[in-house]
Amino acid sequence: MNSVTGSLPTRSRRPVAILFVLSVVALLTTTALTVIAISSADEPEPCCAGPVAEAGALPSPTRPADATRKEGLPHCLIGSWRMADEVLMTKFYTDVDALPLTTSGRYYELRADGTGVERNANINMVGNYQGNELRLVVNGWREFTWTATGTTLTFVAVTKAKLTWSFYDQRGLLETQPEGPRALNELNNYTCSGASVTETDAGGSRSVWSRTTDYGAYG
Repeated sequence: MNSVTGSLPTRSRRPVAILFVLSVVALLTTTALTVIAISSADEPEPCCAGPVAEAGALPSPTRPADATRKEGLPHCLIGSWRMADEVLMTKFYTDVDALPLTTSGRYYELRADGTGVERNANINMVGNYQGNELRLVVNGWREFTWTATGTTLTFVAVTKAKLTWSFYDQRGLLETQPEGPRALNELNNYTCSGASVTETDAGGSRSVWSRTTDYGAYG
């Protein structure tokens, strides 16, 4: 998803940070989150990579039993994928236009029955504003539903999640926010080319997927 191709958190540039809203393009790249920031009077924690998700807490990449391909789902999207390169246009600050965050390493499975899973282990999404580094650290997993036509990929909803988003700027850690089930209805464009997929959205986010062998293409 350009949810995560997508957009991310929001906060004020002023020393007193306010409510953030995160929205990411792809589940690969789309996520909507809210984050409460801290005032400049508080001592922020030093910026760090955040906690690493335990592998045992993440869903298994094995094919679920009795998965049946939904009529019309494009064969080239079904399988397991690593996000090789992503640029996510992110509304990081409430009073600044969307800023690009770059990342790689997220894992997705798009299954033949229209379900899927995203897995993140210490994924860093990094940007810059006025010479200061912006960082979003993602850990955990979320299950989702999806559908597609010949050119459009839709992430319908997050059905289950154990996922956290940690927000940093030059002051350090601002907030760690969990994500739960929610509607997405995120529409993205895609192009299949051999063992890769390119996903884009109208906001300028872009994700390049690389196929893995964890969950094979529908055969």
